[in-house]
Amino acid sequence: MIACDDDGCLPLSYASKIEGLSLIAGHDYYIIVDGYGTDCGDYVIAISGSEAPGPCQPDYMIEVDCQGYTGQGNTCNAGNDCDTRDSEDEIWEIEILADGEYNFSLCN
Repeated sequence: MIACDDDGCLPLSYASKIEGLSLIAGHDYYIIVDGYGTDCGDYVIAISGSEAPGPCQPDYMIEVDCQGYTGQGNTCNAGNDCDTRDSEDEIWEIEILADGEYNFSLCN
């Protein structure tokens, strides 16, 4: 799962949105739409996009397998490499070496 939203279009009840999601050309992405509880019904899906800003050079390049990886960084004085937000950023390029379910967390 890359992103998830539940009721993000408030004040509209039970409507969702995900904004600012960076996707890579040539990859398949799946969108799951479901109802609240056992509810079902019509919906409209709208997808819009723009080309990625550039250049976007990674600060870190790592390979990860099912054993996982733990690292750390600091965004203070990191610069704004990708101009996707006003804040300073660090960019991690992660190559996944094995099929599986992975969790990404910044909840230390």
